[in-house]
Formats: sequence, structure tokens, C-alpha cells
Amino acid sequence: MCEAKRCGRTSVQLCSISIRRFSFEEDTNMDQIPLNFINSTAHQLAKGNAVKLTDLSGHWSSVGDNHREKRVDLFVRIHLSSNVNYVIQTICKDTGKVIRIGELLEHLQALEFARITTLLVQQSDLKEGEQDEELLKKLLRRVPVKRLDIYHCFATEFDHQCSSSCLVEEHKFYYMLNADVVSMQRDSPHELMNYHLYESPHSRKVIVRDVMVYNVA
Repeated sequence: MCEAKRCGRTSVQLCSISIRRFSFEEDTNMDQIPLNFINSTAHQLAKGNAVKLTDLSGHWSSVGDNHREKRVDLFVRIHLSSNVNYVIQTICKDTGKVIRIGELLEHLQALEFARITTLLVQQSDLKEGEQDEELLKKLLRRVPVKRLDIYHCFATEFDHQCSSSCLVEEHKFYYMLNADVVSMQRDSPHELMNYHLYESPHSRKVIVRDVMVYNVA
């Protein structure tokens, strides 16, 4: 108990020091901040917030313009079913249109301004969509994922053929992707829970749900 209190107090002190060091003095020039830092910060923001950087001066404004003109936020849905292991839908959040992954990889230069705001992995019997898994994996290796939503207990024929643990093992690449936010069901397999709660170095927030309703907004 004492060690826990001592550790907690140390964490608070370190946090306080970090904040003081990062705080800008009154005479700090925003234009002196390195461009690489501004770019990395903008990519962490939602598109609407990144665009607001245009109101600032110097590099901040140019970075904001780039995100307004080039930024593409994507919603990717992966369906696992009994007949087809994967069916993929990639939707542009600005237009609501389904985009083929090949087109994304071809036309988005280096995919620098693309971001997957939500990657939804679920079981369903949907048959319409892409089925090129290699292109999907190529996209996911190049574009950062903000949120990973996992739904593994839909009542389909697949449930009777393979347990959830088997499903996770077979499609581990998707279930254990790096994401800032991970949302999963309370009855998720232990291996999946353990990885995102304790092992993943990238998960900043883990949400454990009782219900299976999801929101793609």
C-alpha cells in the first residue's frame, strides 16, 4: 500500500514537471516550433480540428491548408462469415462513398494524409464488397488506425463452426491491430482482452462493452 502511494505521488510530480517544461513563455514565437512537430500533431487531430490550424500563422497555417485539401478520413468495415472469410468495405467519411482499396493505394500519394478513423471487425453474412485481403493488409500497414471496434458474437452460422478464440487466432492480424482506442465485448476471448489491456504499447483507451450496438459516426 505504501509503495503504491509513493509511486502515485511520484507520477503526479513528474507530470507536473512535464507540463511546466512544455508550457510556452509569453515571448515564445509559435513559428519557431519545428515543422515536423506541427505535422505530427495535426495528424493526431480530427480533420475538422486540423483544418482550424489555418487560422494561425507560418507553418501552422500551411499544415492546416494541407489537411483541408488532402486529408481523407476512412471508415473500414471487415465482415467475417461462414462462406467468405472476409468482405471489406472502405468508406470515405467526407462523401459517404465506398472506395476500392486499390484506388486508395494508387491515388493517395504515400497515403500521407489518409487516416482510418474507425476499423470495424465483425461477424456477418454480408457478401457485397471487396475480398482482396492482401490489399487490405497493405492499406492497414500504411495508414494509422484511430479506433478499433471488435464484434465477434453475431448469431450466424459461423458461430457454430468456430469458437471466438479460433476466430481470433485465424484473423489475429485484424483483432490485434495497433489503435489509439480499442472497443470490445465483455465476453471477448481472454487472449484478446489481455493483449489490448496489458500488452499493446499503442492502446491509449480500452472500452469493454456489454452490448453489441455500434456507432460509426
